[in-house]
Amino acid sequence: MNETKRLWTAYYGAYKRLPPKYVQVRISRTAPKWWVPAMMMWEPRFAPNDAVWAVRNVPEWEERYLAQLKALEVSGELASIVKELPENAVLLCWESSPIGCHRTTLAQFITQRGLAVVMEYDLGKNASNGCKRVLV
Repeated sequence: MNETKRLWTAYYGAYKRLPPKYVQVRISRTAPKWWVPAMMMWEPRFAPNDAVWAVRNVPEWEERYLAQLKALEVSGELASIVKELPENAVLLCWESSPIGCHRTTLAQFITQRGLAVVMEYDLGKNASNGCKRVLV
């Protein structure tokens, strides 16, 4: 039986509260000051590229980020990247809210293509057992 890989998304502020079984993967252009390369993987191809970063208007920003992801898909890199990510990897970026954040766009893109099930790892006060899993 072939099980679907499960991945998670979250923001850097949650990293200390993630259980040790989760592998942290940076998907942002820059890293927090405290970031130590040995403690976190980095997947720069999931970070918004220069063409995306140059735009400040949200609809165009998302359109360009989707184009970046589609280029990864067409080249075959997207499937390879997802396959190489460890089970229970948490894709981390700066935005505390997943709404309007590139990690949500990425999660939806990966999930819609059946490469993995990607969910937001919510460590908020209202989360049951410290974790609320929301399919994005």
